[in-house]
Amino acid sequence: MYNPICSIKQNNLQLLYIEDDLEARELTYIILKQFFNHIIIANNGEDGYKIFQENKFDLIVTNMTMHHIKDTKGFIQKLSNSLKQNGYL
Repeated sequence: MYNPICSIKQNNLQLLYIEDDLEARELTYIILKQFFNHIIIANNGEDGYKIFQENKFDLIVTNMTMHHIKDTKGFIQKLSNSLKQNGYL
């Protein structure tokens, strides 16, 4: 029988997880590690963007309300623009 969870866990996808809330970060990581072998965690948007620029990721997970970033939607747009410039979108 096909088990999609097993096949997902066996992948080599690189995940960047950006979350500034410690409790949410820890709880979500518990879930994400069931599906991804390679997870890099950033504690805030600034660090996440630096990590993003230095590495290649297959998936980026972030929240829309980071407390230390005044314009979270602008941050998401900045990520999106960088992805477009590098041919991802």
